[in-house]
Amino acid sequence: MPAQSPQATISGIITDSTGAVDPGVQVTAINPATTQCATAVTNGQGFFVLTQLAIGDYTVEAEKAGFKKFVRQGL
Repeated sequence: MPAQSPQATISGIITDSTGAVDPGVQVTAINPATTQCATAVTNGQGFFVLTQLAIGDYTVEAEKAGFKKFVRQGL
């Protein structure tokens, strides 16, 4: 039986306001308690994955030139 990992993963698909996937978006997760930060860029299908994060709450930001920055707290 595998042991539980003390690490977390955040993943998802970024879409624009029309529902179309959005490649090339920089996604950053920040743990406010530890200031740990991880960054990924969405692929051609709008998918991103952030791995090996310490367990905890994160603020996730998504940015791309020409688009309004998206921020979600408490993940």
